[in-house]
Amino acid sequence: MSEESVQAFLDMLKANNKLEYLELLVSPALVYRYAAAFRQHHRETLNIERKKLPLRCRLAFLSVVQPVYDIFLHLDSYVIQQIFEFTAINAKRTVCLTSGEMGL
Repeated sequence: MSEESVQAFLDMLKANNKLEYLELLVSPALVYRYAAAFRQHHRETLNIERKKLPLRCRLAFLSVVQPVYDIFLHLDSYVIQQIFEFTAINAKRTVCLTSGEMGL
């Protein structure tokens, strides 16, 4: 793989927030040159919801939200939806940059 290709993959990681897994097999010289840059993207939190907050927890939250409390008068359905989205578990990115025998 050429240095231009490796740089293109690195640029793609900077722009793409959905790719969950990337593994590149490159020459040892390119691993040495780019390892730190690719490592910055390993275990990044992505904008992909991996797991929602369990229904039991959502219901428990809603059970204590009653309009009698002044602060909750401002919590419309959009705000509550945003709270649940922030509590979801997002996916993490895996990035592997390795060297090996360069075959055919």
